[in-house]
Amino acid sequence: MKIGKIIFVCLGLAVMIGVAAAIYRTSMGNEFIFDDRPAIVENESIRAIWPLFGENKSSGPLNPKKRTPLTARPLVNLAFAIDYHFGELNPTGYRVAQTSMHVLAAAILWFIVASTLRRSRFDGKYDQAVAVLGFASAMLWMLHPLNSETVLFLTQRTELMMGLFYFLTLACCIGRWNSDRIVWRFGFTLLAILFCVLGILCKETMATAPLVILVYQWTFVESSLRRLLKSEWLFYCGLACCWIPITLLYTSGFVTPGGGFWNDIPATHWWLTQCAVVLLYLKLTFWPWPLVIHYEVPIWESLRDAWPAVAAVTALIGLNFVALWKRLPIGFVGVCFFIVLSPTLLIPLPGETAAERRMYVPLAAVVPYLLVAVYEVACRISSWLKASPEKSQPRIAPLVVCLVIATSISGTMAAVIAHRIPAYQNQLSIWNDAMLRQPENPAAWTNVGVTLAEQGKLSESLPYLEHAVALKPNYYRWRFNLAHALERLGRQDDSITQYRLSIKQKPGESATHYNLARVLEQTGRIDQAIEQYRQACRIDTTFAGAHTNLAILLAADQQWDEAIEHFESAANTLDDFSNNKNLTLAYWQSGRTDDAIRTSEKLQELAQTSAEQREAKQVSVAIGN
Repeated sequence: MKIGKIIFVCLGLAVMIGVAAAIYRTSMGNEFIFDDRPAIVENESIRAIWPLFGENKSSGPLNPKKRTPLTARPLVNLAFAIDYHFGELNPTGYRVAQTSMHVLAAAILWFIVASTLRRSRFDGKYDQAVAVLGFASAMLWMLHPLNSETVLFLTQRTELMMGLFYFLTLACCIGRWNSDRIVWRFGFTLLAILFCVLGILCKETMATAPLVILVYQWTFVESSLRRLLKSEWLFYCGLACCWIPITLLYTSGFVTPGGGFWNDIPATHWWLTQCAVVLLYLKLTFWPWPLVIHYEVPIWESLRDAWPAVAAVTALIGLNFVALWKRLPIGFVGVCFFIVLSPTLLIPLPGETAAERRMYVPLAAVVPYLLVAVYEVACRISSWLKASPEKSQPRIAPLVVCLVIATSISGTMAAVIAHRIPAYQNQLSIWNDAMLRQPENPAAWTNVGVTLAEQGKLSESLPYLEHAVALKPNYYRWRFNLAHALERLGRQDDSITQYRLSIKQKPGESATHYNLARVLEQTGRIDQAIEQYRQACRIDTTFAGAHTNLAILLAADQQWDEAIEHFESAANTLDDFSNNKNLTLAYWQSGRTDDAIRTSEKLQELAQTSAEQREAKQVSVAIGN
């Protein structure tokens, strides 16, 4: 029997690997897109595996730069460094690793589902179908089209690795609960805590794992919540240790950019809108089409507009808690769904109101439950038809029906993924796809325009950017993109008009003030440019480019004291060769020779290339050092 199980597991794993390879093989040559550029292509911290934390103020794999997609996710940065070590910027290696991790996550989910169905609370009714139901559940989850973004969009390895460690943590907890020997329990306990900590170094959503595991244990393992908390409080304190590293990262300034309660969307508006997003996720769970890289979900500003969705979600939450209190499996599934999604449901993230990848872990609870429910229905019908009159007899017919349904759905979902892969071929194709699926989505139109502009097709980009502004005229970012394209086309006056309108819509955007200042400077309106640079510096005191450009204009007007202040701010923010050279020359030209000599010595230390070394020597000679 054991040999039969081993053979079945090996065959199942082989099928998983083969199916995943067959589906995703056509994506291997797809280009890097969106956040892949700062996360991989332009990421200097992944160029060498060692030293892990970098040296001489340079970033290393476990010390990614701030304000990047991997800022608070160092373990993913290390994974990319390993990929770069073996294949540099060949996307194939990254995609093979991505697909392999997805298959491994599915294999662990197979173990979790099978172990759950074997629990004593089910009184053995699934024992004869455990292996098949576990395998089919894992296959359905692996092939669900909602998970395709996580595999195809390389930067979403953050979600993929977090999900992998999420499953490993729960699998170790199950091993702990199933073990009678103290040594094994202790080993599984340490592994569960370790995987939980590793998961949060991939993505912050892992912070929800201790609560989900607590709900799982209460639902499937321990009937008394009071007894559970009394006996397991120390274990859950250990799991909660995963909150320590993310707290340390955030308090040290390593914050994932974009999210937070200080954004342009008020929290109440975000919460109302997320009720619609929850319903969208549920719809895509059962009918995953059309899929787009960016979902245009209107922001609801009042309960009057949002009340149907709010009422529906409130009812769902209420029913989930009733089911959970009764320790019904559907209660765990529903509560898990909301707990895992809670960070993005509660914390505003402008620009990403909804995203397919956020369903990566919640689907792992929903899909197996739905398949087991199909099996239950098939068993009831079979029993009604007297196909299996004795409970002890194998329920072959229901299992065959369940497998046929699962295979049919799997084949359909595989076809959807295969149809979806070409859209991820490059940045332009994915936005064209989004524009086709959602013609009223201004983000799709503007990003088609921006991508064309980046390719040098400025004239072609303009109609897309203008249409995005027409679709949503009160949003500053679309005007900013239009203004930038007009600037590059040499239409400075039109560009200035659009930049000013963008500032009127959002005065606190430093990049808009900076770009407007540059265009004003190009057209000779120096005083206005200086004021805009000052505004950019006030809004963002760490904006090195704004400090430098402002300082240059002030120095040209012989306002040395203020110019030097801004040169110093630029050098303090970005301590590189260029900023220190500007500061050294400013000290020298303003008569502060001692300061110039001091910074010129530092300049020579910062010089890396032969050209920089020659330049540093010339500066040193010029100031008489």
